[in-house]
Amino acid sequence: MKKILFIMAAVMVLASSCGRKVDFEHMTFATFDAASYAFDEDVQEFRIPVSIVNPNGAEITLSVETVDGKAEEGVDYEVLYPVSGVLTFAAGETEQEIVLGITEFPGKLTGSKDFTIEISSVTEGINVGGCNTVKMRIMDLDHPLKAFIGTWNVQAQSAIDGSNYSWNVTIEGDESDYTTLLVYDLCPVSAQYLGLTSAQGYNVVEAKSNPAKNQLVIAGDSYIGPYDASADMSVYGMDASGQYLDDLHIDLQEDGSLVIKTGWLEWVSLGGYMEMYAPGTVFVKK
Repeated sequence: MKKILFIMAAVMVLASSCGRKVDFEHMTFATFDAASYAFDEDVQEFRIPVSIVNPNGAEITLSVETVDGKAEEGVDYEVLYPVSGVLTFAAGETEQEIVLGITEFPGKLTGSKDFTIEISSVTEGINVGGCNTVKMRIMDLDHPLKAFIGTWNVQAQSAIDGSNYSWNVTIEGDESDYTTLLVYDLCPVSAQYLGLTSAQGYNVVEAKSNPAKNQLVIAGDSYIGPYDASADMSVYGMDASGQYLDDLHIDLQEDGSLVIKTGWLEWVSLGGYMEMYAPGTVFVKK
C-alpha cells in the first residue's frame, strides 16, 4: 500500500456560475444561466433561461441555433420557442426562455442523447457572456441501471476531522456497456484542493452493477480518469476497524437514495494526499 500523508483542506460546495461576475457589473451582455442541463426523456418540455445582464435601456435581439449530436432536431427534440431562432428583449427586459419539446421513446433502449444550443449572434455593441453555449443531455429512462443515473447531492462526514461535506456527484451510463456506469466527482476535497475535477478528465470512476441491480461496485485501487503518474487517484472501501477493502459499494435503498454503508477513502499520488469518510455517506437525487 502506498504511503499516505494527511493533508487537511477546507471543502466548499462545488458549483459554477455563468457570466454574472461583479467584474462585469458595468457591461451589457447576453448569456445562458448554466453551461449544461440534463433531464429525463419523459419531461415533454424543457425551458432554458437566456439572460441580458445589465440591460442598456434599448431593445436587444439575439439569435440562437441548435447543433445536433446524438440527439437530432425533429426526431428527439424540437424548438417550440423561438421558432424563428430570434429572441427579442424589450428595453430593460432581463430574461427570456428557449422552450424545447422533447420526444420520449418508452420501452426503447436508446442511450442518452446530446445536443448543443448556441448564441450565434447578438445586437451590435452587446457582448456575449462566458456561457454562450449550453450542452443538453436527454437521459434515457430505459437504461437497466436507470435508478442510479442522475445528479445526486451527497452528504458525508470526514473520518479525519469530523467535518460535514455536501457536494454533487453525477452518475451516467456507459453507452458501450449497460452493466457499467461512470461516476463523476466522487471525491470533493481532491476537486477543491488539487483541482482534479471530472472537467479536467480526473475524478471519474467506473462502477459495475451486481446481478440484482441494487448495488454499484467500484474496484479498489482503480484509476479515476486518465492515468497520470503525478496525479494517480484511487478509491477504497474501509471496514469498521479501518482496514482497507478491495471494493467500494454504493447501495440502492428502498426510498430511491444511495448510500455507502462502509467507510471509504480516496488517495492521490500528488503529495500523498488523502481524504477519508465515515460510514453512511448518503446520495439524494436532485
